[in-house]
Formats: sequence, structure tokens, C-alpha cells
Amino acid sequence: MLIHWRDRLLANPELTDINQWPFVDASSLSRRRREDYVRNRRIMARVLEGESQKAVALDYGLTPSRVSRLLTRCLGGDIDTPPRLSMGLLPHQQCEAPVRRRPLPRITQEGGARACFQALLNHVPGLKAHLDRMIRAHVSGSRQGQNLAPKPFHAAFITYLREANWPDDCYPFTHPSWAYESVRTYFRRREQELVMPNTPRRVISSRDTASRIFQEVQIDEHLIDCTSHIGLDVGGDIQAVRLARITLLLARDVASGAYLGYVLALTRHPSASDMLALLNQLVYPWEPQALTTPGLSYTPGAVFPSALGASYCRPSIGIVRLDNAMAHRAERLLVRLCDELGATVNFGLPGQPKARGLIEQAFRYLNVDVHRIASTTGSHPLDPARERRRHTKRPPLISLQALEEAIGVVLTEHNIRPVGNLVGFSPLDIMRRQMAHHLVPLRPPPLDRLPSPYHESRTAFVRKPKADKHAPHIYFEKVLYRGEAINQAALINQPVHVIYDTRDIRSLDVITEDGRHLGEVRAPKSWQRFAHSLALRKKINRHIRHDLIQRHDALAGYFQYCLTHREKPSIALDLVSLCRGMNLPSAAASVETKPARRSQATIPGSKASDSHKKVPTWSPSMVKQRR
Repeated sequence: MLIHWRDRLLANPELTDINQWPFVDASSLSRRRREDYVRNRRIMARVLEGESQKAVALDYGLTPSRVSRLLTRCLGGDIDTPPRLSMGLLPHQQCEAPVRRRPLPRITQEGGARACFQALLNHVPGLKAHLDRMIRAHVSGSRQGQNLAPKPFHAAFITYLREANWPDDCYPFTHPSWAYESVRTYFRRREQELVMPNTPRRVISSRDTASRIFQEVQIDEHLIDCTSHIGLDVGGDIQAVRLARITLLLARDVASGAYLGYVLALTRHPSASDMLALLNQLVYPWEPQALTTPGLSYTPGAVFPSALGASYCRPSIGIVRLDNAMAHRAERLLVRLCDELGATVNFGLPGQPKARGLIEQAFRYLNVDVHRIASTTGSHPLDPARERRRHTKRPPLISLQALEEAIGVVLTEHNIRPVGNLVGFSPLDIMRRQMAHHLVPLRPPPLDRLPSPYHESRTAFVRKPKADKHAPHIYFEKVLYRGEAINQAALINQPVHVIYDTRDIRSLDVITEDGRHLGEVRAPKSWQRFAHSLALRKKINRHIRHDLIQRHDALAGYFQYCLTHREKPSIALDLVSLCRGMNLPSAAASVETKPARRSQATIPGSKASDSHKKVPTWSPSMVKQRR
């Protein structure tokens, strides 16, 4: 919407001071234009000080309308665009492209031809695209193109208008030349634009390569290109079930190239809790897991940096580079990184992982080993290393625990392997050398005792309906929490703060608004059987909402639902995650058995039962035998 220059001054009173306007270097103007610019500036200053336009115009030998147009040029315009200010004082300076605001001329309604051609391109559907397509075919030398010139191009322009039933009493047919000059100018301008070389694609990369350890850390997640199986004890019968792919979350230091820690998430979409678990590996000493797979062992000295000493557990991280995943935008993750670890978070441009090239390189190196497994999914659907179709109906030979242990061994071995770009030193050698001889900033020891990142708080209300004979309760995630801490009449219908651990929400700590700690409230007994996280509670509530399970004893119902639909790899993976969170032995990840066919019922003492005992456990040597 266009506004008057007086309305602009009412909305922005600070513009009345011309000294606050942007500076224009008058020395770059010619002498004649400099004189006009200085004159326009003096006229504007006098009008803004309150003098009448008529008096100012009389002093400079101008008409009042000329002064009014100067004011409109500098302060008027669209309300959503900033005013031109000093740029409007420059004589013969076109500040913006002309826009046609009046209707196009007709036979019965004459009008100027200013900006008529551009308005015609916007009004006639497909006209601009048709003309550009002709020019592009002419410039590129296409077989379907023509060797165009202004006259045939103008003829094609008129033909398109005729075919579009454009009225004969409207522009351009009201103009003597039928807009020939505008068409010729447009043709030459577009032809010159299209023959210009294409600008090379922008390369997104870090300008300054990090030279100090922990100066820059890159974090990303990767879906492992391999499927696995899990052994389920169902009624005394061990059944192998195919699992969906798991996700690897990895942190890598840029200066040394060392892997700082990793987390394997039993889901396709990791959450903020998985990211927090990865950050914990950077600030707490790493402990190797007990390897049970035959043939796997950690190489001596192969560890993550947090196992080298206390100094490596409290680094002052400079920049943490992440992508724009929703889990990376979580508030508690940003608080952990910025407020507690003192790092700067850089999300980069969407869809441009070039700023995190080092972590992407780590995933490519890992795929070299993962693609050796027969159940690999390959890098793409046409990858020749992809699992054979005849094997997809049966569970893979490698188990989930063997896959997790193999990934851990491969990642730790990278830290002690000599690298060429480090002059033959390993990543851990670089970290030890810099920690001993360089000034590596560390967090102060008091900050080493960080608060738990898994604790969150929210505001809730203590409720008790009048007709309800039960004790007061707090409604939290579709469940009523009760306890002696809120059995007070003064708390009913009053807001309180609840603090909970996102990994186990069976109980809540209640604090009043003035900071007084009341105590603990607990969920009903049906939710007390096993520890469950906030994410699991939300997933169970979604299943209840879709009538997949019953609200009564929802934990057992969800477990039974996953057990019933265990043939689906994604649900089977949820079952493993559920059992690990509840510490249940029902899904034993260490069971290494060859799956039996569905048509064979495994009966104790039968041939099928005896065949299970003869199946050897998985080892890395089986990969070569199977291939």
C-alpha cells in the first residue's frame, strides 16, 4: 500500500533530521549532478524544518509540485518497503523498476505506454514462459529452436496474443508499432543474460581449518547399512526375528580426526535423549563393553579420548557442527552444549553437509566394513553388495549384539591407526601431544560436575473434583499421579512445578511456585511395574488413541502388541528397545541361533529342537564363508 510522505514522517519522526539519513559520497558524482544533489538536499532540509513548500520552491526557482515530487521520491512509496531517503536526492537516478499501476491503454481510454510491456507479461498467462523458451532454444542451439532475430520474435509475440484471444482494442494493438521496441529490447536483454556463463555452485566449507583439539567437533547420525536379528524366547521356543536398521550417532574431532564417542540408537529417528547420551561420552570416562562375539576383541590401546585421563573429560569445546534435524533443535540439548559445555552451535545450511565433511567421511569408512556383511542393504537400491532377495525372507545371520560389538571395535581401532595427513601419527597420538605440550583450554573443575541433562520440569495443577472421593492428583502425560506430598487442601487448583527424569517417569518431584519442596508423587501401580521413558509413554498413548492397545495396564498391552507383531522389523526393534529399557530377559540379544522356518514347530526332543543345538554361533569368519 502506498503512503504519503507526511504519513511516513508521522510513523518515523526520526526521519525529520536529515543528518541521520544515509551518507552519499558526492565526490563520485559529476559536477552538474553534484550541484543538483546539493540543491535537493538543501530543499529537503528546509522543508523538514517546517518551511512551506511554496516558499522553498520560490527561492530555488522551482514549482511547488517539483518540491512535492522530491518529497514523495525520498519519503513516499510502499508501506512495507523502506524509504529511499538520500538515494532519492540523486538526480536522474532510477531507484526501482517501473511498475504499471494504471490499467493498460485501450482505444476508448488513452494512456501512456510506461511499463505496459512488463504488465502485459504478467497479465497474459504463459506469455513470458513462451518467449523465454524460444530465446533459450535459440541461445543453446537446440534442434527444436530457431535462429531468432527481433522481427520474427516480435511476430511470434503477436501470434501468441492472437491465439490467447487478447482483445484488439487493448495494448499493444493500440500502439502504432505494436510494442516492437519493447519486444526487441526484451529479446536482446534476455539473449545476453542467457549466454552469460553459469556461476559455479557455492562450496560450503570451513575457511579456517581447526588446528587445536576440541576447537571444532562435528556430530551427525547415520543409518547403519545392515540388518540384524534377535533371539526371542517365546514359550520356551527360541525364535530369531529380523530387526530394522539401527542408527549410529558419532562425534569426531576435526583437528586430530579422532572419534570422541558414539551411541547406537535402536530407532530410525534418534531423539534428543540419544544426543545427550552421546555428549555424556565426551565428559565421562569411556568404559569398553564386554565382548561376547567370538573373534572380536579390542586392539590394545584402542580407546576413546575420554579414557585417557581426567583432562580429556572436561575439554572446552569451541564449535559443534550439527545438521538441522529436529532432535538437534531440542532446548535441553542446546542448554547442555552452550550453557554447560560452553560450546557454540552451528547448524549449517539445510541440505548442505559439506561443512561437516569429516563426519561424513567417517561414515563412508565405516560402510567399507559394514558392506562386507551378507545382510547389508548397500549404499543404494542397485548396489551389487546388497543382500540377495532370496535371503530377505529369513532373519540375517548376524545378531544385533554382534553388530553393535563389531561397530564399537571398528570405531576404537580408527583412533590408533596411523593416518597419512597426520604425518604417520594416529589421532590419539595427536591428542596426547597437544594435551601435553599445547595450551588446550579446559573447563574448570567445579563445572566438571554437571547437572543431569535428563531432568526436565514443567508446570502442572493439583486437581480434585468435588464428587471424587480419591486423593488429589496431578495430570501428567495422560496419567494421574498421587501421593502424600499433595494431600493438602491449600494446593487444590494451584500451579506447582514437577521435575522428572525423562528416562523414568514413574515418579515426579513436586515443588511449589515459591520454591518449597513438597515431595514425590507416583503413577498408578499399572505404570510402576517397569521403568519407562517419556518418549515411550508418548508412544503408548498414541497406540491407545488409535485403539491398538487398551488403557488398562498399558505397559503390558504395548509389550504384548510388539510381541504379536514381531514379524515386522521396525516393531521387533521397538520390542528390543522396550526390553532393554525395562531390563527384561524376554528379548535376549546374546542368543545366537539360526532361525527355524515358520511351518516347523520346535518341540522339545524333536529333530527341529536338536538342530538348534547344532547351529554354531556367529563369528567374523562366517562372512567370508558365506560370500
